[in-house]
Amino acid sequence: MLHFLTKLPLAALLFYAYGFWYFILRILGFNLEFLPGDLGDSRFINYILEHGYRFLSGKDDSFWNAPFMQPYPNAIALSDNLLGTLPIYSLYRYFNFSIFDAYQLWWISLISLNFWLCYAVLAKWIKAPIIAAMIAFVFAFGVYNINQLNYTQVMARFCVPPAIYCAYLLVTQSSTKHLFLYCFTLVLQFYCAIYFGFFLFYFTILFMIVLSLVNKDLNWLKFYFSKKQIIRSLLIVGFSVFLLFILFLPYFKSVNDVGLKLYKDSLALLPTLQSYFFAHDALISYNFLNQHGKISNTNWWLQNIFPGFFVYLGFIAFGVYLLYLKIKKQKTDSLILSLFLTTALIFIVFTRIYGDFTFYFTVFKLPGMNSLKVLTRFLDVQILFLLLLSGLFLLKISKQNQMMVFLIAIIFCLSDNLFSPDKVARFKKEEAKIRLDKTQQELSQNNLNRYKSVAGLVQTNEKPAYRHLDMMLASQQLDIPCVNGYSSSCKDEFNDFFIRCDSAGLEKWINFNGIHKDSLLVLK
Repeated sequence: MLHFLTKLPLAALLFYAYGFWYFILRILGFNLEFLPGDLGDSRFINYILEHGYRFLSGKDDSFWNAPFMQPYPNAIALSDNLLGTLPIYSLYRYFNFSIFDAYQLWWISLISLNFWLCYAVLAKWIKAPIIAAMIAFVFAFGVYNINQLNYTQVMARFCVPPAIYCAYLLVTQSSTKHLFLYCFTLVLQFYCAIYFGFFLFYFTILFMIVLSLVNKDLNWLKFYFSKKQIIRSLLIVGFSVFLLFILFLPYFKSVNDVGLKLYKDSLALLPTLQSYFFAHDALISYNFLNQHGKISNTNWWLQNIFPGFFVYLGFIAFGVYLLYLKIKKQKTDSLILSLFLTTALIFIVFTRIYGDFTFYFTVFKLPGMNSLKVLTRFLDVQILFLLLLSGLFLLKISKQNQMMVFLIAIIFCLSDNLFSPDKVARFKKEEAKIRLDKTQQELSQNNLNRYKSVAGLVQTNEKPAYRHLDMMLASQQLDIPCVNGYSSSCKDEFNDFFIRCDSAGLEKWINFNGIHKDSLLVLK
């Protein structure tokens, strides 16, 4: 390894500063006038965060029984709970930032954590600050994140790098400390984003199995189950399981109401080979890759997952790497081989190879997998395996050409992640404020003390989902429960009201729950 690679920690600051300007400020606006996402999912996440803050500050009595979709209990368990990142948002609210400003700062904080934790882990792991900074840049600011702007909760994946590193250390440097850190980061990821918790758990287990087979060494298991260590191991694992049980308990209760996905329903949500090269409209360098996927996919907005070629670099070049080793008469690096095999197996399992043929059935019945709906999100976790493979591949290039190669790699990395901010999912913060103030004013014109809850019907040329969110956010500020609801799922009896937000749907929900009409204020 060249000496200069260990002397440039400043590279991380430069990459972060560039990413902050190019990704964060160009999306939010240099006066922070935009919010990421659309008026639907993004504001729903804002609502959940605000509800969590209200619970912590004593304004709401229950966290899980959030006062929307009334009178349905346990409403938070119909979607992600955001408990792991709630303290970040709550800190900004504690210092009197508005709900929208705190939401922006929360989003910025998640991206920053993604970068710095990724960099810190990889700088320690591969001991190459420039490569670590490049990988962290793509992980936190890369164009793959453009696909996720409508779902801001998925930015909370800063536990992925330390969990994967700890999984590696569990196998190669057995220690109780590594087991504790692995379990801690894994549990925290579940609390930040349940989707990624499941993917991270299964992918790291697979990685450890592959690494053990490649190294032909299972002695690390003997260490954790030895007489000297087994009590500590059981306490760490047992306490982690207990924390997860507490988290999952409300979700167990909601399963009977909303059910789990059937295997046949999951197939359409898996990516095809084409999806991996289906780019978002905002990408500049790969604009030619943003039309073919729309023609062949009914749920195309969930399939444009192309992360740029820098992510695929190491995986695609693996054959060249093997040839290089053969010429140099060197042995295959066990880490690189393990990363390649792990990513290859994940691709095989989560891809529709031809028509509806897939190997996804091999994992569908694993705990939690049949509750996951947006299956393309597996790439949010796998992307670090791919990036690490690309970084290690660059480090294997001959020392004589290394400086030039890294300069080219940096230019390629930056050009690979070019995008137009005008084509990303975002909306004006002022618009969100106006909608909130208008709905609050409509509600406040009535004597709210006369009613137990409120509901709003869709207005002319308005998306029903947006009306639901207007009512949810306004009623939240006015401390009155709301019948309107927006979430990733709901009871069948609520579905008509959710889809149309009209009087017929509301009537169905009222009759199902036996709600007295004189206790409900309805805005038309």
